[in-house]
Amino acid sequence: MSEKDFDLRLVGIISKPHGIKGEVILNIITDYPSTILPGLILLLRDSDRDSLEIEQIKNPDFSVRKSAIVKFKEINNRNDAESLRGSRLYRKDIELPDTNEEIFWIDDLIGCIIENPEGVVLAKVLEVLQGIANDSLLVEKLSDNIKISGVKGKQFYIPLTEEYIKSIDSKLRKIIINKIPEYI
Repeated sequence: MSEKDFDLRLVGIISKPHGIKGEVILNIITDYPSTILPGLILLLRDSDRDSLEIEQIKNPDFSVRKSAIVKFKEINNRNDAESLRGSRLYRKDIELPDTNEEIFWIDDLIGCIIENPEGVVLAKVLEVLQGIANDSLLVEKLSDNIKISGVKGKQFYIPLTEEYIKSIDSKLRKIIINKIPEYI
């Protein structure tokens, strides 16, 4: 299989070192945290390293918190761990469970355009923020002519709920909303 036969899926972001033996705090972003196990090789895009292999995971109860303490085989001191701060870790999408048409990966939403029911393009998704009650899309207006009550800048949030989201087509990179949130 050639390198072009797969896409990378974001698994998590290293927030900071933990201790002096090379451990880091890994903020988990994947929809399948239970697949993050010792022996898993994660890929890096913007680093001197190409990959890291998970040696050990502490506190892997991802239902309570969206982070864990991770030790990589290649990282053995705090300085090396510090050099990874902010690194995004990926895995090949061919290593993930299959999805059906109604299910999408969170990182598939980033970059999608937001349209109203009439087909008017309003915004573009910058980030998906995972919350306790529901997830929200951080979006940026594509035109200054779009007026949203209570929003002064170009960015605003759209709750990822049926009240606001009519449909999501991750293949066409398009999200149709039912209504725009109003902010006080």
